[in-house]
Amino acid sequence: MRLHSLKRAVLDRVFLAVTASATLALLAVGAFIVAISAVESFPVIAALGPALFIEPPGLPGGEFGGLGPVLVSTAVIVSLGVLVGSLIGVPVGILMSECRGSWLARAADAALQAISEIPSVVVGLVVFVVLVLPMRTPSAIAAAVSLCITALPYIAAQTRESLAAIPLSYREAAFSLGLPRWKAVLRLLVPMNARGVATAVLLGGARALGETAPVLFTAGAAFSAFYGLIGPSSTLSLLIFYFAPSPYENWRRLAWAAVLLLVALTIVLSSAVRRLSRGVKM
Repeated sequence: MRLHSLKRAVLDRVFLAVTASATLALLAVGAFIVAISAVESFPVIAALGPALFIEPPGLPGGEFGGLGPVLVSTAVIVSLGVLVGSLIGVPVGILMSECRGSWLARAADAALQAISEIPSVVVGLVVFVVLVLPMRTPSAIAAAVSLCITALPYIAAQTRESLAAIPLSYREAAFSLGLPRWKAVLRLLVPMNARGVATAVLLGGARALGETAPVLFTAGAAFSAFYGLIGPSSTLSLLIFYFAPSPYENWRRLAWAAVLLLVALTIVLSSAVRRLSRGVKM
């Protein structure tokens, strides 16, 4: 009996040591990424100041310039993509939650599963064939469509899961009052789940913000200015993709500044998602 108790104690300590080591390794990786981004980008940010958010990137081998047009393009493309993705994903999430036994809900679930498993570079290539080639130019609209498709499964799945957290008694109370299903969903369940819908939208935004492959074929890599919705555009991740391996020192430094901004925006969105998700469960 003592041997058995000793064995259990040893195994418990080994399990605790393994899990603690894995947790510390995870924290170390996250801290290392943030620290390296800050160290590499600090000279550029300190040298440019507010100009970083206003000026366009400098010429190859010249001055640093800034990220002004790229920030505008990123905001427009991500916002438009998440907006369209929300207009599609939220109703689809409601359908999968409230009509889960129907063939349409099962088909939507299968379609979202397939989209989420398709590599994002394939999504970008498909949008390139469908939109960019007929328009004969890359554009912010094409980039937004590619990001919309990428974010759509996350928005729909989070909406479904947050609605599923609402107890069945609320639905039974609404139906007992004679409310039709659509009115019970739109006037009771969705308002109760407003934080869950907001969480879904922010989660889609966080996903879209860091994507590079979909916009690689669709945006056009226009870093010096924002040319509108039907003109070539860019994102922070796309600038990093092109500038980081560049032989020009000013472009490489500017890429590190973009890395720090992208990391900071991702952390802010992730923190907002976590804070909102705390209030979703009933």
